[in-house]
Amino acid sequence: MMYPRYLLLLPVLLLVGCDTGPADSLYDPDRTLQPDPVVSSLDPPERALAGVDEVTISGANFSATPSDNLVYFGALRAELLAASPTELVVRAPNLPFEPTLSRSQETYELKVAVIGAELFSEPRAYTLEAVAVDFADIKDFEEAFAITSDDEGNLYVSLFANNASAGIKRIAPTGERSDYIASTFKWDGLAFDAAGQLYGVRNVRAVFRFPAGGGAQETWAVIADRSVRLTAITVDEAGNVWAGGPNAHLYR
Repeated sequence: MMYPRYLLLLPVLLLVGCDTGPADSLYDPDRTLQPDPVVSSLDPPERALAGVDEVTISGANFSATPSDNLVYFGALRAELLAASPTELVVRAPNLPFEPTLSRSQETYELKVAVIGAELFSEPRAYTLEAVAVDFADIKDFEEAFAITSDDEGNLYVSLFANNASAGIKRIAPTGERSDYIASTFKWDGLAFDAAGQLYGVRNVRAVFRFPAGGGAQETWAVIADRSVRLTAITVDEAGNVWAGGPNAHLYR
């Protein structure tokens, strides 16, 4: 079968027409790389509070231009606060998750990049710790008032639920709650003495005491001045009980 000659030439002409020659190379043979950054020490050396602490990175080959330095904790980029060729100061980044009692910290690889250098610094293991975690599963309808602790790390909280007193709760270090003292009052201040007795104040002129292990309250001391309102209390190492509030005096 015979085809017209001009049809056979068409693809060749199209190919020739699309040829624009070799592309320009992205490689710059005259480019000079900066030396790679080196980290020699960290302060604090191993861990910092996420979103709060400043971390000082000492080393070499950093840039005095702050924007040329990139500091990472894993994939988290840190806020740069100050820069010199031998020292960088950054704010520890926030944790990328909601911290809990079982997961309140995470260890990352800290590394530095400098624009113009080819490689990161050698990575260093660094731990970011949460400043605080949700504890004891306080609900939206609950409100905590006075709080104190014992030598075993248990917390004792005057708790309201639905605008009514739920008593004084004991909360273990694990976050587990238990009833400690049944009470219809809102306690403004609580404190233990060395014998385990619990003292409390509740915006009146008296100090109340509960026996070690919990139990019924007793009126332990009363201020003569009827205008006094006690809202804070503590016990010192000598066993003295100190109480105060919006008054002219502190009482012992």
